[in-house]
Order: sequence, then structure tokens, then C-alpha cells
Amino acid sequence: MAQRDIKKVGLKNCGTLPDFGNFVLDRTTGEEYDATKASRKMMPFARGVSAKSNDFDDQGTNHTDYRRMMKIVLAANYHGYLGVEYSGNILDEYAGIAPPRGSSKPFGPSSAVRVSF
Repeated sequence: MAQRDIKKVGLKNCGTLPDFGNFVLDRTTGEEYDATKASRKMMPFARGVSAKSNDFDDQGTNHTDYRRMMKIVLAANYHGYLGVEYSGNILDEYAGIAPPRGSSKPFGPSSAVRVSF
């Protein structure tokens, strides 16, 4: 639906902002839309990408698979900005961006994705 609307507007500066950690359908139940599916739909129209992270478990795992998401970003031939942000409650903002930032490093200069922190 959003894709149809963006095409209808027909402006180069009108697009989407796929946000890895922001596909919540119902905050009371925690139900989420599949982030990989949503990102695949949104990437052809992306004007920016947000690699949002939340809190991590003891093994450093977050519910977002950053490698998988970055593969989706690159498969769409995206060469814009990748914003890295932390939305959790446990770590400070700098510590919270470390895991997603580390996941994006191999995709950095050689892929022409500009990572912003």
C-alpha cells in the first residue's frame, strides 16, 4: 500500500525509512510485523535506513539479525545513509550501538553504504 502511494506522489525525495527495530503492530501484545519482509518491500523506496537496536541478552543477542538485514539493504542496491541507534533501557546509547555498528562494518566503504552514528 505504501509503495503504491509513494509511486503515486512521483517525487524523488519521497520515500521510506526502513527501521529494523520498529515494526510493532500492537504494543500491548508485542505482536510485530516480520521486519525482513517489511524491509524487502520498503527498500526499493528507501531514502535512509535505521539499524535500531534494543536491549541485548547475556550472549549479546538482539531480536534483529543485522547481517540478514544488511544483505536486504545491499540487495536493493542502496547506497545512502545507515543510521545506528539504540532504543533499549539497560545500556547507555554508545554501548547500545556497538553490536549493530559492528555488524555493519564489513559492509562499510566497499559497499558504498554510509554509516552514521
